[in-house]
Amino acid sequence: MKRRRAPRRAIWSRPAECARGLLVLVVGGLSGISAPAATASPLSDSQLEHCLRKGKIVDNRLIGTGVTRPKRLELECNGTIVAAAFKTYDEERPGLTRFEDAAPELQFTDSYRYEVAAYSIDRYLGLNMVPVVVKRQVGRDLGATIAWVEDAISPEELRQRPLTDAQRSRLKFQEGLMVLFDSLIKNVDRNQGNMKITPDDLRLHLIDHSRSFRRDERLSAKLVNQRIAIPEGVYERLRRLSRMEDKELRNLTQKSISRARSRAVISRAALIVAKIDEQRAAYGDDVVFRPLPPLESDSP
Repeated sequence: MKRRRAPRRAIWSRPAECARGLLVLVVGGLSGISAPAATASPLSDSQLEHCLRKGKIVDNRLIGTGVTRPKRLELECNGTIVAAAFKTYDEERPGLTRFEDAAPELQFTDSYRYEVAAYSIDRYLGLNMVPVVVKRQVGRDLGATIAWVEDAISPEELRQRPLTDAQRSRLKFQEGLMVLFDSLIKNVDRNQGNMKITPDDLRLHLIDHSRSFRRDERLSAKLVNQRIAIPEGVYERLRRLSRMEDKELRNLTQKSISRARSRAVISRAALIVAKIDEQRAAYGDDVVFRPLPPLESDSP
């Protein structure tokens, strides 16, 4: 039987590793942002999860040279080839860890498990900004298998292209949701290398969450100083999350984070909800609750 290639959503582009051993993407040769919206992939999240978890591995190779040593997998699922990354790095360091290019950090942790937790929370909230992630064992190694989005560019590349006011509004709205999400999961490593945008639909895709879920319950300064615009459905789910017991959140994240880290997420969720409620009282629900802006404005 002739193998079919998976839709481009699930194919990996060439990866590279940055100075701290974190996976980033290098993508090029893409279509312009004025193209029509991309059609939906025929693979649903559940289908892609099944493929990443159960698909036959037909290729398995190291990518990059950093300490995290991720692998690139090709999986065969019902005649379709799907590409993914496989990350196994899982480390916690007591005391103070120093970096050449970043501030020192107490109780440093970097784990593939947080990729699973970030995906689970993203889908629970209905953000749909994090690519599909599942736990899987490959040989003796347990890790995270991560679908990737091809045909994506960095924010820096996008800034070099002409944008309409409607397109800028669409991107700014998603960047605001990213700040909220990063504050919720306490992601300390958001940078230009792990923010990717698909030009056809101007959707923001968030990757690389292995340095998230710190136990600090404070919100990021960036979110504290930001006026929030959020879909009402996301707010309602965030409110439910803020009232969860830590056991319930651990089950939601497939036990990928500890009870202490779960409690920290719940505490931050409560602070975010309180901030949103303050802004609702100050500006009104019509200002705070907004859907994702369209690609093009309806006004003449």
